[in-house]
Amino acid sequence: MLNKKYVTNEIRTQIAENLKNDGFKYIKAKERIIRKHDNGFDVIYIRVVDYAPIFLIEYSIAIRLNTVEDSVNKFLGEELFNPKNKPLTTTVASSYDLLSGTNHKFIEISSEDELKTLVQKLIELTKNKAYSFFQTYRSLSNTNKLKKNQILNDDTGLSNILRNLMQSLTLMKLCNDPDFDELCEKYKELYAPWVGQEVAGRKAMDDLISNLKSKTQDSRP
Repeated sequence: MLNKKYVTNEIRTQIAENLKNDGFKYIKAKERIIRKHDNGFDVIYIRVVDYAPIFLIEYSIAIRLNTVEDSVNKFLGEELFNPKNKPLTTTVASSYDLLSGTNHKFIEISSEDELKTLVQKLIELTKNKAYSFFQTYRSLSNTNKLKKNQILNDDTGLSNILRNLMQSLTLMKLCNDPDFDELCEKYKELYAPWVGQEVAGRKAMDDLISNLKSKTQDSRP
C-alpha cells in the first residue's frame, strides 16, 4: 500500500534521475530538486498531501536570482523571516495549474500504476513547459516585467506581501526601470502586512528603498 513517504521519495528521486543530464539533483535535506546556475538556481518542488488511499500531489517550480534575494534578505530581520531559510528563498515561481493549462492545483493518485504515470507526466511537463520558464525568467528584465505586472494587476491582494513587493522594487532598480520612483510610493500603499509585522515590515521596505536609491545601478539585460 502506498504511503506519503514512499510517494514523495519516489516522485522526487525519479524526476531528478530523469533530469540529471540537465543539471538537476535531488537535495533530500532541502526537500527540493535543484539545478544551480550562474545567477542562482532553478528548483522543482513536490509536495504530497496524504488522504490515504488517495494522495494529492502538488508540483511547482521557482527560480532564485541571487542578486535580488541577497538585497531583499538583508533587510528582513528575524521578526519577519527565519534566517535559516534565506539561502532557499526564490524570486519568481509558477504552479502546476499555470504550467499545465488546467484548473487543477493538485494531481490525484491512488495506485502504483497511477504513480508511475504521474512521474512521467511531470517529467514531460518539466521539459516541455518548466524549462522554458526557467530560461525566460533568469533574465532580470523579464522577471521585473512579470513581477510588476502581477502586483499592479492583482485584484486579490495576494501579491502585496512584503517579500514580493521588495523583490519587485529591487528588480526595478537593477533594471533601471523608469517606474521605480513612482512605484516606491505606490507599493507602500499596496503593502498588506501580516498581523504583528506592521511596524517591522514598513521599516524593512523603507530601509530597502533608501538603500536602493543610494545606489547607481548599471543597466542590466
